[in-house]
Amino acid sequence: MTETIEDIRKENAMWKLKEIVKDKDFWKNSWVIPGALFGIATTLLTFIEFDKGFNKLIILVGLVIISIIYMLFNLFKSYRLKEIKLDIDGSEIEIKKGDIFAYPRNIYKVIAFNEFFDTKVDDKIISRSSLNGQYISKFYSDVSDLDNRIVQDPRMQLRIVEENVERPLGEKERVTV
Repeated sequence: MTETIEDIRKENAMWKLKEIVKDKDFWKNSWVIPGALFGIATTLLTFIEFDKGFNKLIILVGLVIISIIYMLFNLFKSYRLKEIKLDIDGSEIEIKKGDIFAYPRNIYKVIAFNEFFDTKVDDKIISRSSLNGQYISKFYSDVSDLDNRIVQDPRMQLRIVEENVERPLGEKERVTV
């Protein structure tokens, strides 16, 4: 049975929706406004006298409807989220959905390496499906070129903290990252 692109999109959409619903931060943020409204309404209804003909149930139903609308709005907003910008210690970090390698080379991208700066993509040391493995496979047909660039970089030489580390596979120099 072959999946169509539409089936894959539906499956991804359901996965994303499930992840949002499981996210505790989503629920914390979604309850802030309704919680404040219920708190204000409770305070007002406790300390203010209303006419005998006034039905407090109308306020409750109104708050429930507003809360549901607000939560659905937050769910829709989270579901449609494609990018986010963060400011961390004065550095602007932009996280976007899409192919990181499709962006121009002059835009800095952060791709994690381990503390040994291994470059062998063999599904043992580095997985082909990892971002690191995809980067090396896409941009370095000859991995020895990348290895030479790492070894010859003077900043890397200053960061070596341990040499001849006993490991079954991979590089033997540990670098502080």
